[in-house]
Amino acid sequence: MLRRTITRRALRSGSVSMACALACSLGACSKSDEAQMAKASAKTPSASVAPPEEASPRQREAQPTPSEKLGTRPESLGLDLGDQAPDADLRDADNKPIKLSTLWHQTDVLLIFYRGGWCPYCNYQLRQLSNHLTEFQSRKVVPVAISVDRPGEAIKTRGSYEIRFPVLSDPELIAVKAYRVLRPVDASEYHRMLSNGVDLERRTGNQEHAIAVPSMFLIDTEGIVRWVHVDPDYKERPSIEQLTTILDRILKDKEEKKTRTTEKGLRSMAGPPASSAAGAKR
Repeated sequence: MLRRTITRRALRSGSVSMACALACSLGACSKSDEAQMAKASAKTPSASVAPPEEASPRQREAQPTPSEKLGTRPESLGLDLGDQAPDADLRDADNKPIKLSTLWHQTDVLLIFYRGGWCPYCNYQLRQLSNHLTEFQSRKVVPVAISVDRPGEAIKTRGSYEIRFPVLSDPELIAVKAYRVLRPVDASEYHRMLSNGVDLERRTGNQEHAIAVPSMFLIDTEGIVRWVHVDPDYKERPSIEQLTTILDRILKDKEEKKTRTTEKGLRSMAGPPASSAAGAKR
């Protein structure tokens, strides 16, 4: 039932591959879904295909974020807890349109902004998230990755690291700006990237010269931001263990709040205690 519901909603948004990806992210995909994803990955629209550029994507192990920095952000970056998450119309790795709200209306979403498929620390992070996807599935959370890479580059990243959750493309900086994680790339850095084989203009298809600051936003099914982590130090990323511990704490708080609300409702329905009622009668 869950898989069919997710698939129908994503199909209405215009993305067959996104329907399968989200269902599989929740652990609800069938063998036919997996086959469809593989088939879709092999069919990148010609407009998204670019000639070879950099060497094969690399991975470099990121250091776990120091505990005192977890869930923090610079004042000028990111969103506040309790904020309404900005919606955005983006493209998935198969160049199909996708609205962010269609994802979090189905399940809690861990939105991950990464610098690009050229960043070895980002590649390591995405691979780790994919390898431990079941730990997020069991907590009813789906990772969703976003970078400024155009779909033709995003699909390479997804395929290289066998990523089983949505990988979205934001070359127009719509979500990056809305979530306040934009980092401009100045001329000297741009040319330094070029000398290292990273052509940012070719990867994004524009001349914006900007990337995303590595960051995470946990968004619930009401579109409310429940946890934020923004760190310009791209060599440090929250580890899987750190993330699952945080998710467990948030889930526990959510269940306790739900229990208190239910108990309050039951007391309200039951009326005042018998002693209070008797005193009122006298």
